[in-house]
Amino acid sequence: MSDKKYSLFIPPANIVNKVPNEWTNGEAKEYLEWLLQIHVERVNGLLAYFAENLNDAPEEVLDRIGAKIAKTLQTEEFSCLIDGKPKLTNKGYALAADIGLLVADFILQKYYPVVTWKIVTRPKSDIDFHKPVLTNIGHETFDPIRVSIANAIDILKGHKQSDIWKTTYMYCKEAIEGEH
Repeated sequence: MSDKKYSLFIPPANIVNKVPNEWTNGEAKEYLEWLLQIHVERVNGLLAYFAENLNDAPEEVLDRIGAKIAKTLQTEEFSCLIDGKPKLTNKGYALAADIGLLVADFILQKYYPVVTWKIVTRPKSDIDFHKPVLTNIGHETFDPIRVSIANAIDILKGHKQSDIWKTTYMYCKEAIEGEH
């Protein structure tokens, strides 16, 4: 692990204090464009922080980096206890978002153009409304950032293990290959 600080995941200023279901369609598009612009930098930062590279198969990379992330999430820089319950800090959220982007990159590298990014525009009650998701994961869409944050929280609670990002990638792979 690197001695440098982990950078925060801060969306564009005009939407940083809004929840996605309050965004306009234009703001949702702006967020997707921002995400596509910064995702390579974010993934490279994640890999550098953990002294990892992409020389191996996605499953192997995700297995190794997942173990490092699970351990790192236990530190006070990335999580804390609030009322006796583990919570991610802002850096913990950033770390979880970045591993989600790495999972997304692996999926897109293998399955683009079948799988692409899109913004969920309806129904407004959809958990991913106005958020970027990957399409054609079986019959579903997949929000790699939301899922990764949930996985990180579950690791802190002891409900998931460090292989969850590898498992998530393999699940998506099987869903795509089962459909196409």
